[in-house]
Amino acid sequence: MRNIQISSRFTVALHIFACVEHFKTEYKVTSDFLAGSINTNPVIIRKILTQLKNAGLITVARGTGGITINRPLGEITFYDVYQAIEPVENGDLFHFHETPNPQ
Repeated sequence: MRNIQISSRFTVALHIFACVEHFKTEYKVTSDFLAGSINTNPVIIRKILTQLKNAGLITVARGTGGITINRPLGEITFYDVYQAIEPVENGDLFHFHETPNPQ
């Protein structure tokens, strides 16, 4: 049986939500701001932001406009974020063996 490990992109996505929520009245949270907060390359942040945007979870303003969360955080589940970041093949979270022993 193979272990499935959630990638660090998922935890980075959660960090993004936490930063946007926490700093929304103090800063315009941008990919550069987030990259500094996480200590990673802004390109990685932008890719994750694109995935979250495509899932309809956030809005990203061009330039220095910042990021806004489209729904209250209480209405966004970890599974919503997981689906946006780690697309599940054919909509199935679990992969089952296609040719089990018929006996």
